[in-house]
Amino acid sequence: MKHKKLLSLLMTAVTGISAAAIPTILQESPCLTAFAETGQWHEDFLNADIIYGYYEGSNEVIITKVYGEFKTPGHDVTIPAYIKGMPVTTIASLAFNCSKIHSVKLPETVKVIEPRAFEACTLTSISLPQSLETIGAYAFSRSWLESVTVPAGVKVIEESTFSGCDRMTSVTLEGAELIEVNAFNYCWNITDLTIPDNCKTKGKDMAFSECRSLETINGYPALIHATDENGIQYPLLDPHCYNFVNQHCLRCFNVKFIEDYCTELCNYVVETETDPWMSDALKARQLHDWLIRHCRYDYDYVSSRYDLKHFIYSSFFLSFATSSPSDQLDDKEGLTVCEGYSKAYTMLLTACGIESYVVNPDMGSNGHAFNAVKIRDGGTDNLGHSIDQYYEVDVTWDDSGKDPVSGDDLVSYEHFLKSDAEMNALHCGDYPMKQIEDLFDEHALLNVYKPQDDAFFDQMKASCSVSLRDSNGDGIQDYDLNLDGKWTSEDWSAFTSYLRFSFGMNSTFEDINDRLGDVLDNLHALHMSYGEYTYLSAPQNTSAAAGETADFQIRLFGDELTYQWYVYDQSTGQWSNAPYDGATGAALHVPANAQTNGKQFMCNVWNQDGYYLYSNPVTLTVI
Repeated sequence: MKHKKLLSLLMTAVTGISAAAIPTILQESPCLTAFAETGQWHEDFLNADIIYGYYEGSNEVIITKVYGEFKTPGHDVTIPAYIKGMPVTTIASLAFNCSKIHSVKLPETVKVIEPRAFEACTLTSISLPQSLETIGAYAFSRSWLESVTVPAGVKVIEESTFSGCDRMTSVTLEGAELIEVNAFNYCWNITDLTIPDNCKTKGKDMAFSECRSLETINGYPALIHATDENGIQYPLLDPHCYNFVNQHCLRCFNVKFIEDYCTELCNYVVETETDPWMSDALKARQLHDWLIRHCRYDYDYVSSRYDLKHFIYSSFFLSFATSSPSDQLDDKEGLTVCEGYSKAYTMLLTACGIESYVVNPDMGSNGHAFNAVKIRDGGTDNLGHSIDQYYEVDVTWDDSGKDPVSGDDLVSYEHFLKSDAEMNALHCGDYPMKQIEDLFDEHALLNVYKPQDDAFFDQMKASCSVSLRDSNGDGIQDYDLNLDGKWTSEDWSAFTSYLRFSFGMNSTFEDINDRLGDVLDNLHALHMSYGEYTYLSAPQNTSAAAGETADFQIRLFGDELTYQWYVYDQSTGQWSNAPYDGATGAALHVPANAQTNGKQFMCNVWNQDGYYLYSNPVTLTVI
């Protein structure tokens, strides 16, 4: 029902004020209160700066305008519960718009706050009554509110109700069941949010985007941490916040705890999945594999293929974070489509210091996202091709699902570090690389590397001219036996020494090439390059305090290795089998005491073919 007003001339005659001061009431607001028009509309002043109105016979009063600018900026306003014996039930559209007030207290009779009622005013605090049932769109948008509690009677937070309230730090929603588009967008400083579990954000709307300080949900810090078996800290989302994340955050940009979680997770994965000694190509392989192990394709997306949650970076990270109540990352698995795969991969690579871009054929319905990755300082492969260049990687198409018997993830390298021509052929010509996606409004890790100029894409595409030489499809350059990123004479040395000992003295060069994945896994488990491995795999001199246990360790890897530790008897000048725990294993455990102080130990290691290696003697010093 539209509000009626007396003619300006009549109002001027009755009150003696200028017609220019009469407020304009929005005529088509969906939130206006419907009043029975049993009589004529009346307006009048209350305390010189508040205008109210009512219909004869309606028994309800509407506050139509508050002139805060008539007083010193920052004054307080209390709206009475009754005027002329009638309850005040409605704050009209634009009633406080742009007014210079500090605080407002509304009585326990108000049921409706209409659209834009407090928009862009200097209001810093407001007392909303429990009687309140409706708050209109943009009602507090761009106001100076510092905190707000929305009472239980308000079930819907309308479009942009609090958008742009960039001074607000705390929000409590006591009974909201639905939040409309942009309701809290650009609330930069909200740190704490209390929200009912049954509340949802409508459809594809992004109600909390740009909440760049939000950290606490319903009293729980959303971002928490745990420590893995190696003592390395990693991030988690608190399970108490899973519901909020899944109901409200899957389409949001720049939410603090989400940004921090994604950044910290990428850094943790890089720290635990890669080592400094690895070449860029090996690091890219490790991160490619981690993503495939922890992600699956959302084949149900077709019904909602334009749903933003599938296309922003967090589509993988948030589904991964909330996929399991366990705090173990290996139990978690994200769900996304090609956009999520490629953006997550770029973020991981960027955290690793590797230049990566999300690329696609176009932005239309036939688009498919994958990656262009720069591999640096790789030298040349066995055919003389430089690998210090751009390659294309399609992690989505390399995710082959799970083995139906073992349940293990099936990882392919068919689309890993390929030339543009080969990738296009693998895509059956359907997805040629035509552009770099503009990701300026997403996570910072997607914006570290940016196209240098308009010609950059063409130069990058031209650089994708050769594929990694990988005939056996293991994601590792062929015959790079010592995994240093290039083919040199040192690879022959690796073949003739430890690698044949580890995997069989009758192994051919090709046999060892086929075991490079195992070599990489073993070196990564040791956190050693192949060069370090050859020097540090033998046991080292050890010291231990009296009463403790000293450990001597052999770090060789291989098939069916067997061990025997020996101790030197100075009185006889003979070596004999060590009588201590672990004497026939890779680790010998010796009690540190006066009898073992200064003793020497050595180890023989036999391979599957009966050949053996022996270590130099090492000494235990008891301190």
